[in-house]
Amino acid sequence: MLEVCKPIIPRDTRPTWQSCSLITHPRVEQPPHPYNKIMGDKLRGELLSAGLICFFHENPIPAEDRRLIHNMLFKKGFFLKSYSNTAIKLAITGTKFEAAMPFSASRNALVLSETPDIKTLLKLTKKMPQFVLLAGITHDRILRRDELEWLSTVPDIQYLLGQTCSLLNTAIKLAITGTKFEAAMPFSASRNALVLSETPDIKTLLKLSKKMPQFVLLAGITHDRILRRDELEWLSTVPDIQYLLGQTCSLLSASGSSLYNCTSHHQTKLSMLLASHAKQTEGKEDDKTAT
Repeated sequence: MLEVCKPIIPRDTRPTWQSCSLITHPRVEQPPHPYNKIMGDKLRGELLSAGLICFFHENPIPAEDRRLIHNMLFKKGFFLKSYSNTAIKLAITGTKFEAAMPFSASRNALVLSETPDIKTLLKLTKKMPQFVLLAGITHDRILRRDELEWLSTVPDIQYLLGQTCSLLNTAIKLAITGTKFEAAMPFSASRNALVLSETPDIKTLLKLSKKMPQFVLLAGITHDRILRRDELEWLSTVPDIQYLLGQTCSLLSASGSSLYNCTSHHQTKLSMLLASHAKQTEGKEDDKTAT
């Protein structure tokens, strides 16, 4: 009797994706919660001021163990941050960190530091197996874990800059030895930089030097002369050499024309005097002949 009373439901022949009830209800993106906005703005400021940003996958861990790991990182200058995925997405959307969006889709943790001390961080990760290093951002580049490990073996950036400067100073010495610029040899004994230009536009260079206080102008070479900074500043107030040459040429041409006019006047006057003297001489000779 029970079998007879069972309802017979026709089988749905549509594909499963068509029979899903969620298709008929379009997903409407909800506006972010104000609290997530506040946390996103806070995290964005921390990311922009950080020298090293590392993304970790966080496995389940007791709160006490997490606090101990937080304190261990804090003593070495690293800060363990816990933000929701929504706050992380709001923080990195529209910034240079937007390529790290995939790391905000699971249970992740952030470790921030003002200095990119990757070697110390890798040593500390061995003491916190609950956190798995995924990637990091340093020097405005996203690096994988193996790239971070390679970067930890590279010497410090300050050491590399010192080596580069010493190589450049050696190259400068070799370049100016035996040339007309050899008098500028003292400027190759320290950490110096060169600024070259095809045209001696000193006025523009002095304006630009006010916007780069990290570079201090020492001296310059122009028109085959080495000038101090004060001499360069004075030279920037002098009119352009082409303008001065034009003025000189105009003065010379004016002097030449006045000299030519004066010479022509004297030549005419001399011719008149000679003609008058010749007439007087002829008159005297005629008088003698008549006598």
